[in-house]
Amino acid sequence: MQREKTTSHWFLAVLLVISLFTVPFNASAEEEIDVPEVEFSPEIINQYIDGEGNLITETSSLPDSFVTDQNGNIIKSGGVSTFSCAYQYKYETLSDKLDRSNTFINYHPSFKSWDKVDGYFFGQSTVSYSIGYSGASGASVSVSVAPPGNGTFIKADPARWSRPGIYGDVWRKYQRITRTGGCSSEKYITYKTSYHTKKTYIKAKYQ
Repeated sequence: MQREKTTSHWFLAVLLVISLFTVPFNASAEEEIDVPEVEFSPEIINQYIDGEGNLITETSSLPDSFVTDQNGNIIKSGGVSTFSCAYQYKYETLSDKLDRSNTFINYHPSFKSWDKVDGYFFGQSTVSYSIGYSGASGASVSVSVAPPGNGTFIKADPARWSRPGIYGDVWRKYQRITRTGGCSSEKYITYKTSYHTKKTYIKAKYQ
């Protein structure tokens, strides 16, 4: 009986030693890592004037999963080299929830002052901005809105001080970002929360 116990203890000890030296070589580590700003220009899906005279813009958004290089350029499927020493970043959306609906986001960045005018002209293209999220301390929102131009006219009351405001639904996205490359098979994982819009509209906001 004693010999069986000794053998059993010896076998367990060997298994423990083996487990200590068989940690996967590509084990992942969670830590704060610098991630590049994703280079993405949303495309206009739809743009129109609603019944209240507001300029509505619907734009495309990033997919739930994509990979960028170390400069933030999106790499198409099959374009990632497993032998490259450059870093690659895989973005995976874990949740994308509506944070606020039909809310004032901030003033249009192209109009810095208040005016008494009968309206504002906007072009048919869009410009992407990262602007402060009104009411959310320290947060910014990624928006794509029409810049000043000669395409669409938004009415305003000339008797009142106004500025074009950006409104819309704001979504809160939570992503897992995995960094690979750097001449190593080791992976580093970090998490990021960001805010974005899928549809915005511009209308005059008064003092």
